[in-house]
Amino acid sequence: MHSRALLEVNHAVRRPVEAELTATHDSDAGYFDMKRRFGHAVIAITAGLALLAPAPSQTVTNIRRGAVLDPSFANHGVRELPGESAFTAYGTVTRRGDLLVSGGSGVQVLNDEGDAGKAFGRVGSLKLPPAKGREFQLSDFTIDRQGRLLVVGDSFFSESENPSPFLENGARAFRPGVVRILRFLPDGDLDASFGRGGVVETDLGLPAPLGTDGKLLGPHPSVQATGVAADPQGRIVVTGSAVVRLGEACEHDSFAATSVEAGFVARFISSGTPDLDFGEDGRVGGRDLSENALGAEAIGEPVVGPRGGITYESLGVYACERWRSHFGIAQLTPNGHNRKTFGRGGAIVGPFRALADGSHGAVFALAEEPRNEKDPVRARVLRIAPDGKLDRSFGRDGQTRVRLGPSFGTILNSLAVDRRGRVLVGGTLQARKGTSIVLMRVSARGRWETKFGPHGRVATPVRYLTQFGASDLFFGRRGRLVTVHQYAEETKGRSGLVVARYLLR
Repeated sequence: MHSRALLEVNHAVRRPVEAELTATHDSDAGYFDMKRRFGHAVIAITAGLALLAPAPSQTVTNIRRGAVLDPSFANHGVRELPGESAFTAYGTVTRRGDLLVSGGSGVQVLNDEGDAGKAFGRVGSLKLPPAKGREFQLSDFTIDRQGRLLVVGDSFFSESENPSPFLENGARAFRPGVVRILRFLPDGDLDASFGRGGVVETDLGLPAPLGTDGKLLGPHPSVQATGVAADPQGRIVVTGSAVVRLGEACEHDSFAATSVEAGFVARFISSGTPDLDFGEDGRVGGRDLSENALGAEAIGEPVVGPRGGITYESLGVYACERWRSHFGIAQLTPNGHNRKTFGRGGAIVGPFRALADGSHGAVFALAEEPRNEKDPVRARVLRIAPDGKLDRSFGRDGQTRVRLGPSFGTILNSLAVDRRGRVLVGGTLQARKGTSIVLMRVSARGRWETKFGPHGRVATPVRYLTQFGASDLFFGRRGRLVTVHQYAEETKGRSGLVVARYLLR
């Protein structure tokens, strides 16, 4: 589940040492992980692309390996979508089976064969109307129960409108901007019943950031969205971060001020107005770190339960306050209160990389375990019951572990749950011969399926696949699994997305 890319770049630039910091806790020990700040934004820049054809042995007749590329989709199961360089990759499927994917400011449409699709009245790409600000950056999208498309992002204003100071690297401490939500009807028209002509643009009632002297820095706030979800009651949940003030950099030999942010969760009713039954005027957080159980600077990956409870993930931490600002996951009750019975003290602390919705209100979470460069890659898949406790019937005491061989460039960072309750784990595998899309599977009872491909994983070679880059997993029509990854061929200036579709055993 910022423009997520912008937030990650911002954190990567201003806090390059976070990956070396460790925050000690109990069994769910949290540490400052490299995923979003350092991995997505810095390492991704060094990657390049040249797709390899799928191995000849990967045919439909060899589906006993667990998963094979779907030969009926695009080029032997893989589609390359050139586009702008970005640090996100996500997708979803429409009711009629079209795929919507994005890694930047637009939404690309693919049909069932992997060609340019016609979803929402557009062929190949959904054009978004211009924002009031100077620039619009897409953060996430989803399909609601009525088949309408919800798009969320940020409308940025000119930096000259807010006197944001410069950091040591020459970048601005923050960008003035507000949240922008659009809703499209299934025929592609903007939904006139939503906001103003299908668009809601809001600062969530948040003020502009405060300077070191305690005075407001300009007329605009600095609010960025990270994700969007639609709940069963038709309400819209948006997550993100807001810059609240300038603070200390907390880095060795660094004297420049840095922006201090606070994560938020906002909820809107179907018409696009704030849901006043949720939090404070429809919003939880956005003003101070203490407003959420994790003390998160940024909140993302909202998963909404059948009764309206919201599970969220911390995307950012403030290094100066390591005693209360953590990576991890937490929950809000349907009315916007922190769920104190969730995990330990209202949160499960740790380097979580993905969340996925399970059945009957359960939530799956993926966490990577700390390791050195030469250690195997280990990750935990947790199943959290509707009451906020680990589901002891899953794996060992509510969790199970999967592992891959040692590699600095390997990362597991996406989840999907099939109709039988099995959990697909996805990411990028780095080996001597190059990079691959990697898939693993955990049974509905929490057992790592070691016969799901050789050595318990299915790998699809993709040369120069972005290391540590974002990825997404979701199911298309007839239970076929779709993966979305990033690529960037630096030497030729090419970048975009790799979309692959698989047939599962």
